[in-house]
Amino acid sequence: MNDKEKDIIERDDERLKILVNDLFDKLKESLLTACTKQIEILEARLFEKEIENDTLKKDIKNLKSQVNLQSEENAKLKTQLANQEKKEKIRK
Repeated sequence: MNDKEKDIIERDDERLKILVNDLFDKLKESLLTACTKQIEILEARLFEKEIENDTLKKDIKNLKSQVNLQSEENAKLKTQLANQEKKEKIRK
């Protein structure tokens, strides 16, 4: 192989290396962009779920409070009913 052929092969080899490096850089950038976008989407979904969970926790707390109030009311009514039944028995 003469010097001229060697020089051409070396230049082509260098161009090929640059081309491959550019290609890999573009692929890495594309993959990073896609991953970043997917992470942002997942973070947004997670945030929405956290808000939904907070809302549901508040709803549960309110419902428990209502159940407790209803239980207290039921207990009062049972006591009143028992007292009325006692009074009716005494009257008879």
